[in-house]
Amino acid sequence: MGRSVLIMQKSTNDHCIKCSCKLVIGVNITQNQVKHRKYTCKTCHNKKQRDNYAKVYRKPRARGGSHCIRCRCVLEVGVNINENRFKKSDYKCADCRRTYDRERHYLRRVGTPEAKAKERARQMKWKKDNKGYVNYINKLREARKKERTPKWADLDAIRLIYEECAELIAEHGPRSYHVDHIVPLQGKTVSGLHVENNLQILKSSDNLTKSNKYVQQ
Repeated sequence: MGRSVLIMQKSTNDHCIKCSCKLVIGVNITQNQVKHRKYTCKTCHNKKQRDNYAKVYRKPRARGGSHCIRCRCVLEVGVNINENRFKKSDYKCADCRRTYDRERHYLRRVGTPEAKAKERARQMKWKKDNKGYVNYINKLREARKKERTPKWADLDAIRLIYEECAELIAEHGPRSYHVDHIVPLQGKTVSGLHVENNLQILKSSDNLTKSNKYVQQ
């Protein structure tokens, strides 16, 4: 009995390839590991097993301190970031990802003067081929604007705002500025009025980015 214990604790004259600790059979390494020349101590071997298990079975989740690289909000898998994107270390929340995709798509499509001219021609052709739908949208917006214009609205002040916008367009070129409703007429959560206090002049790019969202000042 005593002899077998001495044999099991015989030194292998080797060290762990991970942490360089002394390997002793029966203490921190098994006879089978030595037979197959897997010179890792018990601690390192168990750590490797846990890491392999985590890679295969454990669902990824946002680690403490994982934030969106654009808005710095805390990332939570399944809430504001896709599990696959988190695995690929694409640390952008859902809102910032959509904004980034729109910006990249816009630059790729109309990033050069030639591309802008091509995109403008495509839009004009689409409007020409879909006159009925374009007229329907325009009339619908006019009707919504009339519905949201109260009797006490100052029509002269509203006209002055549109005239100021027209002067800016004449100075900076067509489609450079828009008259925007601060609280959109057809917002998803709010609905504003077509009154002078709810109007502002914005650059067309800013207005298109804002869309029908309400941005608190």
